[in-house]
Amino acid sequence: QRFVGSPGMNAICLHLAEELEVSRSTHITKIEPDSRAKWRLADDTGQEREPFDLVVLALPPSQAAALLPGSSELRERAAAVRMRPCWAAMATLARPLPVDYDGAFVSSGPLSWVARTSAKPGRQPTPERWVLHASADWSEANLEAERQWVAEQLLAGFLQAAGVEAEADSVMAHRWRFAIPAEPLPDECLFDPEAGLGVCGDWCAGPRVEGAFLSGAAMAGRILGRLGV
Repeated sequence: QRFVGSPGMNAICLHLAEELEVSRSTHITKIEPDSRAKWRLADDTGQEREPFDLVVLALPPSQAAALLPGSSELRERAAAVRMRPCWAAMATLARPLPVDYDGAFVSSGPLSWVARTSAKPGRQPTPERWVLHASADWSEANLEAERQWVAEQLLAGFLQAAGVEAEADSVMAHRWRFAIPAEPLPDECLFDPEAGLGVCGDWCAGPRVEGAFLSGAAMAGRILGRLGV
């Protein structure tokens, strides 16, 4: 059984952010404490953000470590986690595939997982679309490969694994450089209650989107505990 956001995966984030003030397209480049036991943030334009009581970084570990101040334990633990990449492709097919599944793990060729994304609740059912995820080993070996070549390789690997012939109207590839933790931390999140600083993500609670969700929920619990709620 799999759970998905409807009508899209970002519906979960949009729901959680309904009553929040969200700054989009903002690249924070510096986090530093001030004399009032608060945190000051600066973005890549040099603009400083108002002091905050708490800061949480929901980022890949190397990016979180680069922002975490000094030689803190949080920074050392985040920096020690290695993330592996994942090439993915979206294939739009001319006709529905004659297969009786909407998702499958793949144990041969370049792929590790495929899903008929047009079959998910709330999605447009036609044309038929498949998301194809390459394995971490294949992605690492072809990390800097040309995007269209990768897309064609993943589509060919999918059709071969499925044992079918089909034509694609389009196939596009996307690279996630920080996709899968090689060895996730056993902690669901990392939080320093005295400093008011934390980090979370799928590299803490385990890979995949459910790991990220559980890590965020654990971080929320730690913050509420600090506030005595």
